Amino acid sequence: MSANRRLMDVLLACVLLVNVICSHGHPVDNSPLDLSRAPTTAAPVVSLEIYYETLCIDSVQFIVGQLHPTLQKIGHIVNVSMIPFGIASESFINGKHVFSCQHGPRECYGNVVQTCAIHLLTLTDPALPLRFIYCMQRSRDPSSAGQACAKEIGVNFGPIRECAEGRVGNKLLHEMEKRTKALRPKLNWVPWIVLNNEHTDQIQKEGSRNLLALICKVYRGTKPADCAA
Repeated sequence: MSANRRLMDVLLACVLLVNVICSHGHPVDNSPLDLSRAPTTAAPVVSLEIYYETLCIDSVQFIVGQLHPTLQKIGHIVNVSMIPFGIASESFINGKHVFSCQHGPRECYGNVVQTCAIHLLTLTDPALPLRFIYCMQRSRDPSSAGQACAKEIGVNFGPIRECAEGRVGNKLLHEMEKRTKALRPKLNWVPWIVLNNEHTDQIQKEGSRNLLALICKVYRGTKPADCAA
């Protein structure tokens, strides 16, 4: 056997060995990577809290026109908390929290449905409740869109409905009320924007007009490509 033939046999054996190791270890992922969307420098993500009401037209316009497009572009540098309560009130009657919402009982139901979706879906995938909320808010009647929106994002609406119509949802919406009432300065408008644990008139103004630009401005890491768009 010639030296060249022996060398070829050795190389072939090495290739086969590598293939065996790969096929029995972690699966090889050939899916494309969108590296332009990945943060290149370690930095704290921007904390964003949105206090809103499901039937408030300003809330609808903000979530559909500002929040959702921003998260599509730079969602990886933002940690979003959604708090659906707004300018509502609460009383405690016969062992149950009773809510009165600015736009009536339908809004209270929409608020509790979204509260339950946040509670139930976040552990599965943090993006799911945001997709669910966006779907509801762009619907003709957000308060009645829960079932259709659950189907759209591929989740079962049954547990969300059960939560919303039972004691769990009642308690969860009470927690949204407590969080809203604890705001300083006090909420007097929705949507109410809190950025990195701070609310100012300037944050409210800039976030309402161009949320993408505001988040890009305060993010301390390497700016994503969409910040320059």
